[in-house]
Amino acid sequence: MSANINVVEIIPPELLDKKKIKELLAFIAKLPVDIWTKKYILIDALRIIGVALEKWMVDYITGYRSSETWG
Repeated sequence: MSANINVVEIIPPELLDKKKIKELLAFIAKLPVDIWTKKYILIDALRIIGVALEKWMVDYITGYRSSETWG
């Protein structure tokens, strides 16, 4: 992901809420970017809202290809 991209510019502010994790994941899953970029967007968004990254989240946004994004 480019250092010039700001997660707050990509994700609607109403999705940056701990109570809307599933909606956030669905939004990120639909973005027209590769699975690695989706993962970095998710990491940044979760950091903003104070939620720990979990494998199931990465599975969800990548179509169960999370193992390809580790390392």
